[in-house]
Amino acid sequence: MSDRPTITVPSFRVIMDDGTDYTVRAAQPDLIAWDMTRGKHSWPDAASAPSLWSAFVAWKAGQRTGHIPSGTTFDAWQQSVSLVTVDDDTDTADPTQ
Repeated sequence: MSDRPTITVPSFRVIMDDGTDYTVRAAQPDLIAWDMTRGKHSWPDAASAPSLWSAFVAWKAGQRTGHIPSGTTFDAWQQSVSLVTVDDDTDTADPTQ
């Protein structure tokens, strides 16, 4: 058994109120943005607030991939989302390789 940390690299299915449906895969910048923003806002960790975590990381990934216009705030975007789910093709990576 290794003491090295592993990082989960999730994909998210996003369904918007208007029926738009897309899938995005998180990347390192999206996960770091969660860590940085969570601290600034004193949000709970991902395990304690999985809906907040998944919505935020999906929003960042959506901006990065062009599904969400870059000027759209998280607060505005999350008000127009019907559902964000973690897709089944989530990978686990060893960040030391």
